Amino acid sequence: MKHFQKILKLVLFFSFPSLYSQTCIPSGFSPYYTDLGSICFGYAQTRAFGCSDGYAATVYTSTVNFSFFTRVSGESLAGIAVGDIVVWGKNELIDQDHGHAAYVSGVQVQSPQPVGSDRPGSLGNIVDKNPPTPFSAVTLDQVSAAGQSSSQGVSFQSVWNSRVVTNGDYFVGVYKPKTGGTGPTYKITFKNSFAGGYMQVGKNGSTWINRNTPYEEYFTYNAQIPARAEDQNAGNYKWTFDASSNAGWTNSSDQTVYTTREISVVVSNAAETYTAHFASQSATSFVDFENRSDTVHIGGVITVAGVDRKSKTEQYSTGTTATAKQNMTIDRVYYTFSQWKLNGSWYSYDLSITPNNAGTYQAFYTFIDIMSPDELNPYGNAVGQPIKITWKLLTSSFADQIQVWRKVKNVHSAMVIATLSATATEYTDYDYQLTSGYTDNLIDYDMRVRYRVNNTYSDVNWFTVFGEMGAIAPITPKDQFERLSVSNVPKSSSFSAYPNPFNPSTTISYTLERPSYVEMNIFDLTGRVVGKFAYENQSAGVHQITWHSKDQSGMVLSSGTYVVRFASFPLDGSRPQTLYHKLLLLK
Repeated sequence: MKHFQKILKLVLFFSFPSLYSQTCIPSGFSPYYTDLGSICFGYAQTRAFGCSDGYAATVYTSTVNFSFFTRVSGESLAGIAVGDIVVWGKNELIDQDHGHAAYVSGVQVQSPQPVGSDRPGSLGNIVDKNPPTPFSAVTLDQVSAAGQSSSQGVSFQSVWNSRVVTNGDYFVGVYKPKTGGTGPTYKITFKNSFAGGYMQVGKNGSTWINRNTPYEEYFTYNAQIPARAEDQNAGNYKWTFDASSNAGWTNSSDQTVYTTREISVVVSNAAETYTAHFASQSATSFVDFENRSDTVHIGGVITVAGVDRKSKTEQYSTGTTATAKQNMTIDRVYYTFSQWKLNGSWYSYDLSITPNNAGTYQAFYTFIDIMSPDELNPYGNAVGQPIKITWKLLTSSFADQIQVWRKVKNVHSAMVIATLSATATEYTDYDYQLTSGYTDNLIDYDMRVRYRVNNTYSDVNWFTVFGEMGAIAPITPKDQFERLSVSNVPKSSSFSAYPNPFNPSTTISYTLERPSYVEMNIFDLTGRVVGKFAYENQSAGVHQITWHSKDQSGMVLSSGTYVVRFASFPLDGSRPQTLYHKLLLLK
């Protein structure tokens, strides 16, 4: 079945002279401006223009004009909306013999799977609270073949299975209709003189946007597009922008040469291609640097020629000095420097090296510890409800599961009560309910993250919650959190807030016995983070932070009770500490 068939422009123009007279067809759409003729795309395109299903079904053999659409992504459905078009093809392209397109007629917002539901996962039978795939939230309207009527409300998943699994098509991406009624647009292509690589096209405010090349997009007449060529490594070569008079940037229409690295393109009334020209040097004469732990690239930074660079760095000339960091925290994992290696063999134990021979120099790090999740908050539910713990999504690709531990005074010792996927961000303990003050069932929880490289778990880091098994009597709002001031560490002068109660500011003081990585969060009683402080390595000694009763956006907060969570992770690997402290804002 051929969904994408080339058709003659003039045949279409004279055969269907009235198809484009409908008000739903945008001004400037011309049947003789043809990228390709398509049955399914023609139907989807007409629906995307705002035409009814009945009208679209009668004209779906119309010509496709890509200048009215922008290709957004070929990797995900992020940002998909009703009115978009989804496309499948071969080898990342829509060609004349293969492919399919459909109109997005429905997108439902789905809540995460209920807490406690068990599903098989990569670690075996684990509790996995990931949201359902976005495929299940999207429905499509489509025409499958010439002469067939349209189908409405077809699930994206079923079409995906048909195209990708059965037919072996590639998901080309999501196409969004251009809006604004500005008329025809023209395809502008930016590319390097070598295959692949990247350049910067367009800006987000004052920040350049990196684009893989070739990069193409449709723009309206007279639009101005900034572009910048970047020196880079690709293949086995280092490519340097050639600003000579016979190179630089050239355009396809008149081969004009622009010798500056940055250019500003003004769109004419035709498609154009702008090429940045480069000179190359063999990579065998350069050095680059990267951070590793065991056999895994861990990211982080390396100081090269006095400037911090992301690992793996670009290529540099031999004789360039690189300095590894003694200690690094990357995605809540602690590492300490061990040695430099070249081609798998020892090179140096010094932090700084200045290699005179080409190659990739690897700074190897020893795993020290992985931290428990950030922004742990045991007050995700109100008093009288099951205890709900929330935390920030783990970003480390080396974390592969989270164990939830619990111990209850007078009931049971420490035990694992759930094993979650590393993408989980909450857990609800339906065995216990939150209370406003001390009970016989003082409950301690610990969230332990597993580091998959060596199956090591984060250090024990208990935090305490007032709770009670079974139903508890209703508690008036006035009594809620009246006696809240809990910690897994005995309360002492090493952590205090003064004044408290306060208005409008209070100073939080704490003492570190040893150099530590410190995090401090302030929550309101709904569990919302209203303040974040520190998130940095700090020296031993006394430290102070002043909070001016404003949230993270700078808005002044109302009177009420707030909870401080203070966490310190000693850099020598000793046991971390977590403190909770109540603040009372009175106006």
